[in-house]
Amino acid sequence: MRNQNTVTVSWSRQVRDELLDHFTKSEKCRRAELTAVMLLAPDSVRYEEETGLFIYEESQISSKNNFTERRKTYNIKEKPELSEDPKTVFRDRESKRAFLRGAFIAAGSFTNPQKSYQFELITEHRWQAEELQELLADFGINARIMERRERYVVYLKDGPAIVDTLNVIGAHKALMEFENIRIIKEMRESVNRQVNCETANINKAVAASMKQLEDIEIIEQAIGLDRLDENLREICQVRRDHPDAALSELGDLMTPPLGKSGVNHRFRKLSRIAQEIRNRQGETI
Repeated sequence: MRNQNTVTVSWSRQVRDELLDHFTKSEKCRRAELTAVMLLAPDSVRYEEETGLFIYEESQISSKNNFTERRKTYNIKEKPELSEDPKTVFRDRESKRAFLRGAFIAAGSFTNPQKSYQFELITEHRWQAEELQELLADFGINARIMERRERYVVYLKDGPAIVDTLNVIGAHKALMEFENIRIIKEMRESVNRQVNCETANINKAVAASMKQLEDIEIIEQAIGLDRLDENLREICQVRRDHPDAALSELGDLMTPPLGKSGVNHRFRKLSRIAQEIRNRQGETI
């Protein structure tokens, strides 16, 4: 969909262009799509008596501030009855798909997924928003409604739900690009989470090692390491020789080798001794 050598086109524009190029042989689906367009953007549709066609037209400003026009013609036998409930008129799934496709053509918005996930259908009436919400629910898509500047917005923020909606309305090119971006984005986020977790673990291990070395130094200066039993003297020496080693690595260097919990138990003993020394020194100050 994108071409980096051309002016960037909004995602809403790209999806709308894809849907404007969509063609169906079924008059029932054409009628459903046109009904949604006429309900949500009535000023954009005109009837051409010479050809008997309903024509949807829209203008947009190009990169050089010139107006470009997109249009889509609907060849149906008679004008849609807009007062009828679309849920009762369009009962089969293909007609419902077409109605939702027309809704996006007339009133859809799609945020750049590189920044955030947001798919919207914007209406002027609450009842229209509720009907669109119910139609989406027929396809297992749970959309929400919010009020924004005296309009009603049927919206989705969930990536898989947006994928399902793009599939329902027939925007398959947009779906493929959205999926590619979503996969890369989620992989990047997963890697970042893993890196952050590993960094936090490293920082925690470094802080623990520094605390252990500080405890050893306090004990040595206050009473001397020779006053400790053999097991504690050994863990002090191994830690000093390997300040960056993990507890499991320190355990492998012990004689005999010691498990991680055993190493941690000895450091807790050293910590208690060092804390008692700190307390006594604090009392004498």
